[in-house]
Amino acid sequence: PIYKNVHREVAPPLPEYFPLAAGANGPDEFPPVPLWNRPPAKHVPESTRLYLGFTRFWPLLQQVVVSYIAAGWPPEDIYVIENTGTFDANKRGLLTVQNPFYLDYHRLTRIFGVNVITTPSLQTFAQLQNLYLSEAINDNLTHYFWSHMDIAVTSHEDRQDPFKSFYMRAVDVVRQTQSPDYEEKWAQYFFAYDWLTLVNVEAFAAIGGWDSMVTYYGTDCDMYSRLAMNDYKSPIADAGMIYDVTTSVDDLEIFFRRVPKDKSKAANSTDDKEAKQSRDTSISRAGSNNSSIPSLSDGYLASTEEDELGGRGFLELKETLNQIQEEKKSDKYRNSWQLRQNGGEGEPYYVDPDGFEKALQMIIEVGTKVNEEKWGHKGCDIKGAGLKEGDQWKLCDKGYEDSCDLLQSGQSYNCPYIMNEVEPQLDNLNEYIYDQRFPFRDGKGSKAALEGAAREHRRAKGEKVAEGEYERAHGRNGPSRGSNAAQFYRRNVVSSEQTQGRGIQQDSSNPKLFTNRAMARIRLRSFDTCIDDCSRAINLDPQDIMKPFFLLAQAQLALRHPNEALQSALTAYEKCLQTNSSSTRAVCSLVLQAKKEKWEVRERERVRARDELFREVEMLLREHAQEEMERSWEAEDEEEIEESRRKVERKVEELQNLFAIADQEGMQRRTVPDWMIDNISFAVMHDPVVTKTGNSYERSTLLEHLRRSPTDPLTREPLTVDELRPNLALKEACELFLRENGWAVDW
Repeated sequence: PIYKNVHREVAPPLPEYFPLAAGANGPDEFPPVPLWNRPPAKHVPESTRLYLGFTRFWPLLQQVVVSYIAAGWPPEDIYVIENTGTFDANKRGLLTVQNPFYLDYHRLTRIFGVNVITTPSLQTFAQLQNLYLSEAINDNLTHYFWSHMDIAVTSHEDRQDPFKSFYMRAVDVVRQTQSPDYEEKWAQYFFAYDWLTLVNVEAFAAIGGWDSMVTYYGTDCDMYSRLAMNDYKSPIADAGMIYDVTTSVDDLEIFFRRVPKDKSKAANSTDDKEAKQSRDTSISRAGSNNSSIPSLSDGYLASTEEDELGGRGFLELKETLNQIQEEKKSDKYRNSWQLRQNGGEGEPYYVDPDGFEKALQMIIEVGTKVNEEKWGHKGCDIKGAGLKEGDQWKLCDKGYEDSCDLLQSGQSYNCPYIMNEVEPQLDNLNEYIYDQRFPFRDGKGSKAALEGAAREHRRAKGEKVAEGEYERAHGRNGPSRGSNAAQFYRRNVVSSEQTQGRGIQQDSSNPKLFTNRAMARIRLRSFDTCIDDCSRAINLDPQDIMKPFFLLAQAQLALRHPNEALQSALTAYEKCLQTNSSSTRAVCSLVLQAKKEKWEVRERERVRARDELFREVEMLLREHAQEEMERSWEAEDEEEIEESRRKVERKVEELQNLFAIADQEGMQRRTVPDWMIDNISFAVMHDPVVTKTGNSYERSTLLEHLRRSPTDPLTREPLTVDELRPNLALKEACELFLRENGWAVDW
């Protein structure tokens, strides 16, 4: 056999992220939960079981467990699902901390007081979800929570209206679903997407659970789409702050909010900060075998006291978790934390870490392909693509998109299912065609008429399309191909204008006829008449769709009326948002162009005024120098005359430099700040909106993205239009920057 040349550097040993727990001998030596987060002494009547799946990287599992306990979740309700494939090796303490599958079974069960269930073999994400569901069914639970392990949670300590812990807010959601007045057909509640999820057992069981053939990525798309197809809702809920993290804080003690007694009253003093740093240094990242590790029996509780609700400790914790979350956002691989341990060779059930990762990625890829084959569709927008429950595995062999392409190109492809999906498109096209080609007639057209009108619509898109039509009509080597194509295009536009004109003669009260003629006239660059037609269309129906305002803005821009164009473009933009139009992005571009033109008018005026001032000051300077030179001439002093001339030139040069320095600020601001750039189109933003994950995008480009795929473009989490919120502060900042820097539109 031929072996690979494998050289692997073993990562350094992991530090101890919770020295207090490492020095504890039992739950009595575990730091107490902050008083304001402490759960009721008697358990609430509602079940609050929480499942946490674990496969790799112990520090993140420990952190999420600690954060839930510190936020008030009863430890006895937390169930860690040990999904390592190492059987009882962790329970018996046979794995070392550098083994990717290591977890501290003793600490979880005896110190933290949580439950650990070990799977009989390594489960995929879908299989793990079905295990949660199966456990809940076997225990007669109506609901349960599950959470990712690469998160950390805190209560809303900055919200005291009145204050409730993370846990009690989650309980409130459970109580809401069990209220007699609650009628919504719900499947799950998302807390910050599915980082924490409340599951309705009945709903998930009703649609058959998770598809275990779709192993990892895509299985949530499949499940959530099937829930939506069966009219189950997935509302959003809020229990507290949930941070998406990639590593652990240096010392998990910070979650329990203890401060030194002798310094608690001087939270903002330098001495207090130095004492805190000294204390942190003495216990941070120590190994579990370090004899200096403090324990509660060493007087820890006697020397510390509880921080205040929303106090300094909360602000420190919040800042630290925000920093870790930002690190994960900037991580190219996002889940690189899964690869930080590669030891354990020679230990029971050892698996080569590189081989494990490679096999995992292969399984993920296969699962994704299974989901695509199952639905005949790529992406997460399964329901949005028009698919419904019962369509699984019934699509054509070549796939949904390929079949549609064949149909639209006129080729024969025997697929009754796809034909049923295309027919409604033809019905919609019929309405459009009769508006465009035969606006003064009623009734339905034949399929041949529809196809002919569709070709006419495509030709009207521009000379490039017309060139292709001309080539098909006369061959690639036809005479004067380029010029004839342009004439061919113009003849069609003129014909369209005349057609709309005849329609107006028969029905001058139809605003669509004026809008359609305006469209033809703007292509013919007849801007004045285009404005007339747009005005007529708007007067006939002020509540009409955005098209006449869109055309009006284009014509006004062409005639150098940027102020009027901006108002028209903004009106068109508002109407696009009201109707969720697919033209929103094009209208947004027009708004930005109008803003640029408006800035350029002001900029030209500013430059003209600056130049006039420069010439005026220069003229005064030279007149003054001329008087000095004339006095020198009277004295007939050649050297003085020459010195006066040089002095004038130096002063003029200094004047030029002064004006250049005065204008230097404007010259330097030729860089657009990162916060103005849309992460989808990479253009400047005009109307930014923020998603539930805190990312901001240009509204028009995000709406266009959501039509294709209802997911967050960066995190790929499900996202709907209703979940968008205007980012007013960012919008105001963008408008201010564009008012002063209109050039940025073309950045």
